[in-house]
This record gives sequence, C-alpha cells and structure tokens, in this order.
Amino acid sequence: MALLHFIPKAGFKKLNEERAKEGLPLFANPRNAAAGSVRQLDSNVTAKRPLDIFIYGLGPAEGKAVPDTHWEIMEYLK
Repeated sequence: MALLHFIPKAGFKKLNEERAKEGLPLFANPRNAAAGSVRQLDSNVTAKRPLDIFIYGLGPAEGKAVPDTHWEIMEYLK
C-alpha cells in the first residue's frame, strides 16, 4: 500500500501553538511534524497529533484483483 501521512495547515498551526504554550520547540513545517509523529515510539504522543492520511496505491492482494481507481481502492479497504 502506498500512502502519505500529513498534517493539515490548521492542525499544524494549532499543534505549534500548543507546543509554544508548553515551552517546547516549534516544528519547522507540517511535513517534518508528520514524519516525526509517525516515527514516535510512544503511541500516546502520536495519537495526540492531528495526522491525516492519503492512500494513493495498493499492492498485490492475495486472491483478489487490485482495484483500478482510487474510489475502488477505498471501497476495497473498507
């Protein structure tokens, strides 16, 4: 499966505001914040981050044909 983790701009702004109030270093940009969030060893920290995901591909699936369109992939994954 091919996917992209990201933090929307509004979520990034709020995350940095919260970090500033706590005296923590601010994230430089949403891309780095998302990458660091998914690499967290503490899942509680990751769960508090405003992460979103975009799935843009699906690899071979055992016993079933891989769907052709993004919509079909999303339906298949349900």
